[in-house]
Amino acid sequence: MTDTAFPLPKPALLTADWLRAQGVEDGEGFWRALRPEAVVCAPATMRAAKSTRLGFTNSLMRRMRREGWTITLRLSDLQATGEGMIVYDIAAGERAFTFLAWCEAGGEEDRLGRFYEVDYDFYGSLREGRTPTAQARDEAERMRRNVWRGRTDNGCLGWTVANRSKRLFADVVETLAAGRQPDPGRIAEGGGYILRNAGWYGNGRHGSRSWLSLPADHPFAAPYHVDLFALYMWRLVAAEAANTIAARRAPQRAVRLDAGIAGYLGVGNSSGIGMVATLVRWPTWFASYNVLRETVIARAVIRDSVAPEAAARMAGLLAQTIAFYDRQPASDLPGIESPAGLSRGLARLAETLRARVQAKDMGFLWRDLAEAAKAAGSAEVSEQFNALLIEVEAEFADAVEGLLGALMNTPRGIDPAATAGDIRRIIAGRYGWALALDLTTPESRAHFWYKSEENGENRRGERAVDAGAERETFVDVAGIVQELDRRLAALPAETPIADFLLTWPEYTNAVARILLATRLPYSEVQANILHRDFLPMDGIRYLLSIYGLQYSLPYSTRWVRGVFYQGAPLPGADGRLQSDPAIFPVLDLPRPEEVSA
Repeated sequence: MTDTAFPLPKPALLTADWLRAQGVEDGEGFWRALRPEAVVCAPATMRAAKSTRLGFTNSLMRRMRREGWTITLRLSDLQATGEGMIVYDIAAGERAFTFLAWCEAGGEEDRLGRFYEVDYDFYGSLREGRTPTAQARDEAERMRRNVWRGRTDNGCLGWTVANRSKRLFADVVETLAAGRQPDPGRIAEGGGYILRNAGWYGNGRHGSRSWLSLPADHPFAAPYHVDLFALYMWRLVAAEAANTIAARRAPQRAVRLDAGIAGYLGVGNSSGIGMVATLVRWPTWFASYNVLRETVIARAVIRDSVAPEAAARMAGLLAQTIAFYDRQPASDLPGIESPAGLSRGLARLAETLRARVQAKDMGFLWRDLAEAAKAAGSAEVSEQFNALLIEVEAEFADAVEGLLGALMNTPRGIDPAATAGDIRRIIAGRYGWALALDLTTPESRAHFWYKSEENGENRRGERAVDAGAERETFVDVAGIVQELDRRLAALPAETPIADFLLTWPEYTNAVARILLATRLPYSEVQANILHRDFLPMDGIRYLLSIYGLQYSLPYSTRWVRGVFYQGAPLPGADGRLQSDPAIFPVLDLPRPEEVSA
């Protein structure tokens, strides 16, 4: 259903009654405030996307705190070389889990953590129930001796691997062993982590339990919570390993890592171009997250008045975010806005907010600040402000988050009653961006995606140079839409689409995703992904922001690095998280110029 207020399909779950129940009385104003697809789904906007309260790491940590999960260390049996076992027990409601990590001895290798590697610094497993220590050791042995051929059982939710940061892990251990705390400025300069994620392998791989088999009330039934929980556990393992190795090397002199520094540490991550294929493969999931985020932003900007408490909360978040960006290194890549530029743009918004509060001019304050962020000409400032708006709208955002599962289950299929004319009308109305692209030039077909046999991951090839284009992974939405439209144009408009697909079954998926676009807005990346000028980092940064990566720093247009869980709460003495996740860490650290001085 569409109307002039929102000329796109309205998600069925966002009914007028549901919106009113959440305090949204101006339904027409709400629909009008939703941003258009041409903005939300453009690569330039996706490149600037920021982690929000709706991100999966944040929703996981809030659930852990809300339900009182406990994480307790059972075993930390490492040698001075670093070799040995760490085991944690987890209680989530009535369910128990075990996270075990085997740590290899530290060496000189700087492991990249690619899929094709067989040697890692850390091997981990997340298992249902309380796994006896002897069984944990056996599981670790299977992992490390048969990295890609080993088998577990369906009591295992997944295997995971990680590597030390060569630059920082050894330095932290040596400093602790010498009885001193590591330099937080050096840690910040190195990315804010001493351990890097190298992958999660669950959902049936290696014999692990399928995620779809988890019941709805299972602690890890929400999308991505199981693998991101394993990532959270690597954060604990990193600090515990450093403490234990230091203590083994210098029992009388070593100190444990300061709680503030341990809380600042995140988990490093580097992701590549395979994520772009993921965005194309799952249009329902892409649309669902966009709907959640845009719903909260729209609700914020239609508020005709902002409470003083909300304004104070925004002022605090802006100050915290400005301080964070002040300390981040800049990317050398063109097209990536500098952290200093973000800091300056956010500072201007903070000054405008301060002036409006002092003048007691609170009418449509969020709308005006959002417009000021857009007028500044910085997509990064605009998207960061939107992320802060979602944090301020915490209660509404949490209600909207509850719709995610149903949105992601929006059916994608074929309506046999649809005709060729129906499909062409949908294409004209919803895929005009694709029809408008010129796909006849060499530049428009310059690249192709493929599954690398050598590396086991999606890669991008250059069509004029590289072999394998005949086996390319589907990412060409614009091309298939144009092709389908041309074929349907040659048929009578009343031709049943089912008859067409009997002759041309290769268009079944294309027709299904076109019909999905009548149920959900924001379902397609509006770009020619094969074009020479398309930057994979745009899609990578977007997807990582959904997962919860706090700050992404592309080091090429094909790879994006960053950090998860930096500043996230740690378990206290009782094993429970001591606070809800903060949007950015607040440890008092020197600025980059002070670190290098």
